Amino acid sequence: RLVLGPKQIEANIDKDDAISQQITLWGQVGSRVIRGNLLVIPVRDAILYVEPLYLDSEQTRFPELKRVIVVSKDRVAMRETLDEALAEVFGTAPPAAKPVAKPRETPAPSAYGRQAHELFEKAQQQLRQGDWAAYGNTMEELGRLLRNLAREPSEK
Repeated sequence: RLVLGPKQIEANIDKDDAISQQITLWGQVGSRVIRGNLLVIPVRDAILYVEPLYLDSEQTRFPELKRVIVVSKDRVAMRETLDEALAEVFGTAPPAAKPVAKPRETPAPSAYGRQAHELFEKAQQQLRQGDWAAYGNTMEELGRLLRNLAREPSEK
């Protein structure tokens, strides 16, 4: 099974018309687009790629998170939040529920997205602070959460 590496994923992101047009537009108005670290997250039998986009302008003191890009297999999404990008990549309609012997209470998909977004932001902060141990732990926790998100409802 062929797994694309980070440079290939970056090239696929660059080839996406909507993303490339938006980045070009932001770059023309006196701002600088900063592409954050591409996070490579194994999820079950696939790889999920997450990359934040920041906008650094002369009017703001710090770069501002503008969009989050999520890539899974051949699907690419750029949205304002990680929750929205995950919903687009994985589809907003939940798969048909299979009967389960013992129903479990699980958070709604949007709750998973919010949790993933919070963990992502926490990891980015730890990365900026150079707290590598905490960053690694947070990324492991984010990976577990995303693996749960990728499972069928009856497997949770």
